Amino acid sequence: MKKICNLSKQQRNFLYKIEETIKNNFIDIILKSIKTDINKEDVYHNFKLINNLLIDSKIDIYDINNILQYYCRDHKMINFIRKLIFYKNRFILLDAISSTKWKTCVKNLIITCDKQFNDKCKYKEVEGSLLNVLKKDMNNWLGFWSIIDFTDKNTIINIDIIDSSDLNQLHKFMMEDYNKKNIKDKDLILID
Repeated sequence: MKKICNLSKQQRNFLYKIEETIKNNFIDIILKSIKTDINKEDVYHNFKLINNLLIDSKIDIYDINNILQYYCRDHKMINFIRKLIFYKNRFILLDAISSTKWKTCVKNLIITCDKQFNDKCKYKEVEGSLLNVLKKDMNNWLGFWSIIDFTDKNTIINIDIIDSSDLNQLHKFMMEDYNKKNIKDKDLILID
């Protein structure tokens, strides 16, 4: 995708509305990445405010993701939104990992992977591959919507890979790990 260097009037108005709506001290906290001052509830609250502005502005999520990923100029509000989304998704991921639903998801993936690799897949390997799959959505407006299902209050309902492209990606990471191990094992045999 090409870099985006100009914003439409609609997009500029959307960014202006964010600046009017969000408190400046919160914007500064996020932009400066003052982790001790970043509160999960504040992040979720401000994300919801911005999401409502996005809906009111009739800007597609696809367009906002493109702006966030490809905008070529330094823009305070775009930088703010990028960091806000990162923190929102980070909090969701941390909540997911600490939930019992995470363990259930990884165990179900182990069963799936065991069938594919005719081998016992280890929890840490599957979990690491799942985290790699999730990394691609870390800076996405919707975040982990295709894997982590949660309520409006950000309570996790379910964690599962339903999307076939995510499952293929997981298997790709698992295969890469599997091949690395086999290469290392073969090298060890040759060295001895």
